[in-house]
Amino acid sequence: MRSHSCIACSALVVFLLACGASVADRIDLDTARAIAAQHADSPLSDREPAIRERPGAPATATFTTEEGQPGGSYTVSLDQGCLVSWQPNAEMVYDPTADPIADEEAVERAKTVAERHLGDAARDLSWEVVSATPDTVKVRGQALASGDPPRTGLGPWCEVHLLRAGGVVHNYLQQLPESTDALEARVSREQAIEAARKGLDHPDLPLLDEPSLNQFRGTVRWHVRFGSSRDERVLVIVDAQSGEVVEVSPTDTAVEPTAVPPAQGSAAPVAADESDSTSAPWALYGGIVLLCAIALGLFLLRRRLN
Repeated sequence: MRSHSCIACSALVVFLLACGASVADRIDLDTARAIAAQHADSPLSDREPAIRERPGAPATATFTTEEGQPGGSYTVSLDQGCLVSWQPNAEMVYDPTADPIADEEAVERAKTVAERHLGDAARDLSWEVVSATPDTVKVRGQALASGDPPRTGLGPWCEVHLLRAGGVVHNYLQQLPESTDALEARVSREQAIEAARKGLDHPDLPLLDEPSLNQFRGTVRWHVRFGSSRDERVLVIVDAQSGEVVEVSPTDTAVEPTAVPPAQGSAAPVAADESDSTSAPWALYGGIVLLCAIALGLFLLRRRLN
């Protein structure tokens, strides 16, 4: 099966290149390292960065600071040419006996961190505490909704995870808009609510709050929440151009995909069986042939247009 997987991966690469997903549009690793160095508060290590590529998400490169430095790791989007996350070595400066910070102080610290990475744009963000425990607090900053109809996603967004004791930064995430042009929303608020109800197991659930419009990676979607309380809620995501229900989440855990890599130390999935199979996976071969045919057609079309 390993050889079959290699063939499938090769076919996928051909398909992506034919579709125009060219790595030539990305920044090189030297430029990415320079971007990471601008955000780092300690020298970067000479080690090669960890590269991560996922379907439907920007490719990223993660650089680490020199051993023994509290800076941690800095992840840069190779497609957008900007920082997307910073994970400091919090354990090096964390003191569990330090005085805990209140939510208000956490917001102020989050603003300071965001201004360091986003510059003046951080001053125009709307800030809120999105989760709080006795040990941690998460603060989110987001550009105000804009466009017609107003939607989020046309400005920067960031999250700062802080440890209560001493207010130490545990993780920082940020996202810059790929475009500031508002996409057309053909589906109205009322139509989105109607479509969302059809996706519910219990269509009589009351509307929990005002539906919100979000633009992300070339899509614009309505987020409609239903429930009898904020402890029992359902989030339905509706495509604002087609009216199709994209996702139904039994709790408010559905989020748009991000370019942020998993936390350091997370294990990669282990294949259940790497043994070679003597039976031919005809469905896989058929898919490969179809993929290559589509890729060839797109390649010839691109050459003709050029």
